Amino acid sequence: MDRETLRSLSASRRNHAEEEAPVTKKVKWTCEFCAHDFVHERVFMKHVCKERLRIEELRGPIGQAAYIYYTDWMRLNKRSVPPIETFASSSYYLAFVKFANHVKRVNMPNPTGFVRAMVENGNIQPSLWCRDNVYAMYLQGYDKVVSPTKQFLDSMDLVYEYSKEFEVEPQQVFAEIGVTKILDLVQKRKLSPWFLVSSGAFRRFMSNCNELDADLLERGVQVGAMIMRIQQSKENTKLFMEFSQATKELNL
Repeated sequence: MDRETLRSLSASRRNHAEEEAPVTKKVKWTCEFCAHDFVHERVFMKHVCKERLRIEELRGPIGQAAYIYYTDWMRLNKRSVPPIETFASSSYYLAFVKFANHVKRVNMPNPTGFVRAMVENGNIQPSLWCRDNVYAMYLQGYDKVVSPTKQFLDSMDLVYEYSKEFEVEPQQVFAEIGVTKILDLVQKRKLSPWFLVSSGAFRRFMSNCNELDADLLERGVQVGAMIMRIQQSKENTKLFMEFSQATKELNL
């Protein structure tokens, strides 16, 4: 057997052995949230996907609240409510999470009523719910149930009650009860934004607050939405001027 023949046979056997050798599969890690496969564990451990972040968010209070508002909205639209896992992939997910954060930030008194108002007033899309002009429209609906004048007078009576209780001048009540209590009273509709935005004493109190508390009050009272509400009609502007004059005369 010459050298060339031997070399040829050797190469043939080597190739045949390589073909028959079992293929060893590389270990893979799979993300349970997005089903992406990884060859290296180090890369897998650093992996954070959108799907995972949403599921984790849904386990927290904001995610749970977002799902509740979503289910309210679906039922009001006469749609079947999908499970929370399906909500995580909904195109409305981000809008409802944003709304849930907004509800918490402004201390919204009745989120379910707000959702209902959005559906009943032309089915306004959730992506618009955090805008001042939309909340101003919602306040308009509340004003039809309880007139701005009654809201103003009830709030003024409450301030005088606290004035007697704490034995302070009426204009000192805001400093006496503090930011947290004011926001709680606004949420319960015992202190009306109509009264607060008209009150010089409240504006002075806000200006003396630290930046964080002032921001909480501005959001909680929905000052921007109230300004838009006042500017919506001559009647509202007239009411605001009358309320402002009344609080000025009473040193409130």
